[in-house]
Amino acid sequence: MGMMKYINRIKFVVTDIRAIISISDGNKFYELMVAGDRVSLMKVLYNGVKPVTNVSGFGASNTTTIEEAYYVKKNGETVYKEIQETTFVEEFREYFGDCESIRERIYRKELGPKVIREIMRLYNFCPIL
Repeated sequence: MGMMKYINRIKFVVTDIRAIISISDGNKFYELMVAGDRVSLMKVLYNGVKPVTNVSGFGASNTTTIEEAYYVKKNGETVYKEIQETTFVEEFREYFGDCESIRERIYRKELGPKVIREIMRLYNFCPIL
């Protein structure tokens, strides 16, 4: 069974998240981007802090920014896997390794994190090895 979460006193189980379009826990905003039969894509928006130097070059301050991260999860898994550009080829070539065409296109860098929605679509319809 999935992890229990309480948001505004409403209980839901992470494995049930396909039924939810978007949700917020007060600190982060979660949006289900793709809910496929085999793999799902989640976008998470959260507040970040970015240092800013003033025009004169003296002194610095911080500004709040909206950061986003993307996560994927195959059906049957309980944890979403973060998509990171720096390790994408190594991690996701293996993650999608049961679909030969995607695995090879990731290896050749024809598919990458910038087209993750396309990868989700291809994977959801790929014949599995």
